[in-house]
Amino acid sequence: MILKELVDCYDLMVNSDKFEVSDSNFSNEKVSFKITIDEDGLITKIIDLREGSGAKKKTILVNVPYQSGRTSGIKPYFLCDNAKYFFGYEIDSKSLELKRCDQHIEASKNLHMEILENSYSKYKLILERFFDNHDKNLEIIKEKDPEVLKGGSIILRLKDDMKCIHEQGEVKKAFALYRQNKFENVEEVRGTCLINGDSNAPIAKIHKTIKGVSGSSISGAMIVSFNASSFESYGKSQGYNASISTENEFKYTTALNKLLSTDDNNMYLSGNTIVFWSSKLGAEEEQIIPAFMKDDDEVEDDNGETGGAKYNQEGIDKIESIIKLIKQGKTVNVDRINLDDSVNMYVLGLYGSRSRIFVRFWFKNSLGDFIKLTNKHFEDTKLKKKRKFSKKDFIYEEVGVKLSSILKTITPYGKSQNTPKTLINSLFKSILTGGVYPISIYNKILERIRAESGEDFAINHTRISFIKGYLKRYYRLNNLKDKEEEVTVSLNKESTNIAYNLGRIFAILEKIQMDSSNGATNIREKYLSSASSTPKSIFPNLLNLAQYHIAKIKKEDGKNFNYYDKVIGEILLNVNEFPAVFSSDEQGMFILGYYHQREDIYTSKKDKEEN
Repeated sequence: MILKELVDCYDLMVNSDKFEVSDSNFSNEKVSFKITIDEDGLITKIIDLREGSGAKKKTILVNVPYQSGRTSGIKPYFLCDNAKYFFGYEIDSKSLELKRCDQHIEASKNLHMEILENSYSKYKLILERFFDNHDKNLEIIKEKDPEVLKGGSIILRLKDDMKCIHEQGEVKKAFALYRQNKFENVEEVRGTCLINGDSNAPIAKIHKTIKGVSGSSISGAMIVSFNASSFESYGKSQGYNASISTENEFKYTTALNKLLSTDDNNMYLSGNTIVFWSSKLGAEEEQIIPAFMKDDDEVEDDNGETGGAKYNQEGIDKIESIIKLIKQGKTVNVDRINLDDSVNMYVLGLYGSRSRIFVRFWFKNSLGDFIKLTNKHFEDTKLKKKRKFSKKDFIYEEVGVKLSSILKTITPYGKSQNTPKTLINSLFKSILTGGVYPISIYNKILERIRAESGEDFAINHTRISFIKGYLKRYYRLNNLKDKEEEVTVSLNKESTNIAYNLGRIFAILEKIQMDSSNGATNIREKYLSSASSTPKSIFPNLLNLAQYHIAKIKKEDGKNFNYYDKVIGEILLNVNEFPAVFSSDEQGMFILGYYHQREDIYTSKKDKEEN
């Protein structure tokens, strides 16, 4: 259960040195400014806490008095709010004019006075003066930093204090007492918590919003909610979303918001937000997840060079080396790994709308099993790839293809923002269950190859790797062992598969035609689509045309193309007919044969010998 794992994650965070999580009276919120005031409540200093510069400034997270979230109406927060609640003014985002907000500042003052009423704290009087002097403070803000009026949360500090006002012990105590009294005066709905089975537990009425999920609003959205019309049919009174205790509601929302606010535990991929963690919270092992999913195959070694020979199973007992191997699409020798199999990995794929968050996928497994599944994926999709090893040298390696690369290559010109958001779900599941890859992705790649056949990038390592992996798994899981063995990493000269061999022939015909025209024309753009789908209609004409090109080359350049004539003849021995139509998997075999033969043609004799 996802929420149960997030509750457990919160408990891990409490005992973690890496994560600072709040108790039930506090929450981590985005803050833009820290304002220092004197004992008369007048501003003495404004500090912009945002990181970066210009329009790309990012707010920081601060542990502040609990904020339950607001959608509409007037709802002030205690000691952390924006300009309209603290100063009674804000700059309208559309008209850019200064707008009065008298009701907002009045509600904010009343809240602060109510909370601090019986605290006998000096901060009560100082804050009262602060609200009363809001017109004077407005003029100070205009002079010091008008950006404060454009929005963004503000926290307050008293001059000469080390801590902000909301961090002072007496203020924290007053806020905790206020929340306790508030809850005691509310009639509780009690029931059995669905997360841990606690009976007669106070049930949360409204769940805190989750912030930072792709597609959701800036103010956040809920991951647990019902339609208003559904409450009655579920036997719930409106406002009580699910039978989850207030304690566990706080834990799971706090943990998820914390993971989303930490760069090391989330990433954005094809329109989805991916959150990941482990039962060994904050450990280096967690970075195996983004290493596998992100498109980042150029990894520098300790000498600043890219490539992977140094990490080719050397020092494989180190997590750092495992991460670098996975980043490059290489399998890991599991027999040499000494991992704690009790460590579980968690991956949660999320996508949001304006008010709700949807779960795309959920994965929980041991670290060892995760590596084995990625190994299987890399093994199925691996092809030879030319990789830069140093500034001058290249090597050929057998590498697979990563999840983000697959998603990006199915879109026109590889623009990841155009990737259908739903495909990541089925692709991720197929990889982490060992099942057949989604046929929708396979068909889209064939479609992109046909549509972009005139471009050099149309038939690339990523696309062919996935085609090869799809065919490999499709044949294996359908017990077609003979066909599975035909799907190889590099050129298979012994293959008897007609589609594969016709793909090989097409690559040779392309080479002959390009040499004949000195690269001015390319038959791939004009004929690849029909040759890979309806070979009977096109191959006899292509073979006849090839003889014309060979004769032209011999006459003009004196080159001898008997070698290619001979190779075509040898391949044709395994082709007893030109089929009228190729099936979907045969089209993939055709493209694989074309790719293998083309790579063989353009690989030098020296490189072949070295490999």
